[in-house]
Amino acid sequence: MDGNFKAILDSLPKKRQRSNLEPYTELINQLRRRGHTDREITCILAEKCDLVVASSTIVRFVAVRSKARRKCSKHRESRMVRNTGGESINVNVSSDTPDDNVWQRMEALKQRSAKIVRPSKQFEYDPDQPLHLVQQPGRNKTSQ
Repeated sequence: MDGNFKAILDSLPKKRQRSNLEPYTELINQLRRRGHTDREITCILAEKCDLVVASSTIVRFVAVRSKARRKCSKHRESRMVRNTGGESINVNVSSDTPDDNVWQRMEALKQRSAKIVRPSKQFEYDPDQPLHLVQQPGRNKTSQ
């Protein structure tokens, strides 16, 4: 890094935490894992930690952190995707390891023909007649 940039960075003070709940992140996560509601967590923080916040603050705090955790989910390098042909394809979902043949695989998938299975007719519509079930070949009326 350039010496001027380093001097600028060193001269700036550290940024203050944006939320008063930051120091209690692990406590909040553990309480949620144990099944405590947001209101119960609010009461626990007020009684044990002398921190008074609304339960909606807990909700937003957790939502923001879970959204950030989902964005950078590096723990899931790949997943199995089942296509319409019934076979599984290993797809790389990590953005930091590019896959050179992704476009080729996408084109190959697009070229496959989709197997469309249409259900057999169960009834016929005639505006002059009431609806009735279509008799399936090989089935007699008594087996229905």
